[in-house]
Amino acid sequence: MGGRIRVSGTVASVSEAMAMVKPHPNAPVSRDFMMIDAGSQFNGMPLDAFLFAGMALAGEWDERTLRFYPDFGDWTETRFLAEYPVGGVVLGLVAAVSRQEADVRLHPTLSVTMKRDEVSSNPKDVIERLWTVGDIVSVRVVRDPAGRLRLRHFDVDDDEPIAQAPPVIEGGEPWLTKSKMDLIESTKELWERDKRAADELTAALGVLSKQMQVGIDDLSSALGSLSTDTGEIPVVGSGAVNDGLTPQERSLSTFTAKQIQRTLTNYKVELDKLAERNRTLVEALAAGRKREAGLADQVESLRGQLSRVRQELQDALKRDRSGSAESLSVAERRSRYGTVEEWIREEIRAFWIDNYTPDDRAKFPLDRQPWRVLPSFILTFQALTDDGKDKAIKTATHLVTGRNAIEHITEDHPLREGDETSKPEVVREDGAASRRAYIESHTPQSRRLHYWKLRDGSIELSRVGLHDDFTP
Repeated sequence: MGGRIRVSGTVASVSEAMAMVKPHPNAPVSRDFMMIDAGSQFNGMPLDAFLFAGMALAGEWDERTLRFYPDFGDWTETRFLAEYPVGGVVLGLVAAVSRQEADVRLHPTLSVTMKRDEVSSNPKDVIERLWTVGDIVSVRVVRDPAGRLRLRHFDVDDDEPIAQAPPVIEGGEPWLTKSKMDLIESTKELWERDKRAADELTAALGVLSKQMQVGIDDLSSALGSLSTDTGEIPVVGSGAVNDGLTPQERSLSTFTAKQIQRTLTNYKVELDKLAERNRTLVEALAAGRKREAGLADQVESLRGQLSRVRQELQDALKRDRSGSAESLSVAERRSRYGTVEEWIREEIRAFWIDNYTPDDRAKFPLDRQPWRVLPSFILTFQALTDDGKDKAIKTATHLVTGRNAIEHITEDHPLREGDETSKPEVVREDGAASRRAYIESHTPQSRRLHYWKLRDGSIELSRVGLHDDFTP
């Protein structure tokens, strides 16, 4: 335990990735706040699942890692099996999922990996379609042939009694509850119901639109086939039409003219019917479009309701844990740290944890090379707006991890003694090369981050300046 100090305190703030603990006034530490890191201490498990603002904690402060390690009780596999009988049903938090496995936490310090056939008896199921990270699930306690702790879900009935989950702090409240599980499930059901309704409405509108288009096409074709030349028909018995005709020919001509007249009358009746059908279809199409617009508004309203329900769920879970929600800017988080340098370093670490995947963090570790924060960087960083601070932290993280050198996320080139490429590059007496990286672009006087790259590969963050500032 070298370098660790026993200390107690109170949780001041908590998010998924990080929690800050304020030491008690008589605590033997010199810091205003002590950090708990989800990535390095709990394998990325969300801290706000089991910590809340105002919670009293006791544990150890590690001077070497600058981390606070709370006492969460010795919840080993042996203790869990001793207190929770085989065959009983308990609650677990889904911390990670893939197609074939799920990481289920029975306690923040006790994790069990469940296989697909332990979650579902259907061989076609995949876990990531059944569970998502953050779900609270009911699981049955079982043992494998070697007596090790295992979990099973597929044979758990909805009405089975569920044992009370263990507390985070010995003697405290259970860290998972049935009410939390029900709240998450009801929100998921509401989302799935609204999504199905939206899909059905969209499909119905598509069918209606196609039917109307087919009707209009048929009408256009029918009208086209009836658009014949209906000019003047010679009147029998008048003019030169009957000149030279025999009485028989005149009789035949009269009969033919009457037939043509009847045919034209029938055509007119059909044209009137088709015109009426066209009017009906046009009205139906207009009504359908009006209904489509109303349904679109309804779908948008449902989406808004879903968004509000999701927010209410998040707020309810936060109130359940802490009674308040907290969202601080970079500048507002300054008060958590004893020095500005510590503040900047922890902001870089927080960005690295929040925005790098586990594979990224393994490939681009934060301490892969030594890096320092120079006083000039501190001064220019403090002068930035909140947006500027966020951008500077992002670029600095990609530089100190070495990621930018490989993936070229932002432009990075040697700093010269002027804006022309003919100017010499800036090199320090010890051989360190001065470089500048883009923090922003396509804006007047875009900001740049200047840093020194030493011969051994280590980095010194030097300053944040404007485009025309060539100070190393």
